[in-house]
Amino acid sequence: MRKPRFKRDAFAALRKRILRETEIALMIGLRFPEKMPRIPTIEVGKGTFHSTFAEEYWKETLDLDEADIERLQHVTPVEWLPDYQQ
Repeated sequence: MRKPRFKRDAFAALRKRILRETEIALMIGLRFPEKMPRIPTIEVGKGTFHSTFAEEYWKETLDLDEADIERLQHVTPVEWLPDYQQ
């Protein structure tokens, strides 16, 4: 049986939107670096972020609520792909 076409079209539209938003964010970041948030870093192999700090940082940065965080902790990313078959 042939897969519905709308899934592929929806994925293409989402991909196009993500690329456009990323391009805009990069242009603004390069033009106004002082307005961009600092992304915390640790040198590889020298330490790690506490899980609470990482969760709070990404929750604030991505404007996630508790339900989003809970869902992200229990879903494997491959399931989000449009052509994923179990």
